[in-house]
Amino acid sequence: MLNSNNFGEFSTELLLGYTLASTGYLRSSKKPFDVGRIGIGICYDIRFQELAMMYAARGAHLLCYPGAFNMTTGPLHWELLQRARATDNQLYVATCSSARDYGYCYVAWGHSSLVGPFGEIIATTEHEEAIIIAEIDYSFLEQRRSNLPLNKQRRGDLYQLVDIQRLNKQMNAAEVVHVEM
Repeated sequence: MLNSNNFGEFSTELLLGYTLASTGYLRSSKKPFDVGRIGIGICYDIRFQELAMMYAARGAHLLCYPGAFNMTTGPLHWELLQRARATDNQLYVATCSSARDYGYCYVAWGHSSLVGPFGEIIATTEHEEAIIIAEIDYSFLEQRRSNLPLNKQRRGDLYQLVDIQRLNKQMNAAEVVHVEM
């Protein structure tokens, strides 16, 4: 379950009996460990760089997009968009897609992937049912960002991303302070 006010607030069961809770930690009978900040979109959301930019501005290290691109847009856009979101925001992008099933009414392209912050494909599947297991090194993000400092080089004098949720919270907080005075 996602809460639109606090990105990444959810709880879900993962493989091997671990639970990923809204605190951002995996829990099991063992000691919890930090999994970083994760932004979650759905299939069509990957087309919009603004959502990815908002998550990056909020400190996300990894963007996850479950999706099911079809046999027309899949070959043309699925990998391209994954690599673009990773490169634009210098973070990891993980996608998962349904396996291709020609006997079903909707045929998905497949090709789940993990993409690195320079747009490199770290791991991918084909169209069959498969699982990706790959290591994500968040320290690599800072290395990439220092070698190519996109955030410092953005032209804020020409364009800006406005996070409406944060802006509304700030405005509401200012109204409360004004009323209390």
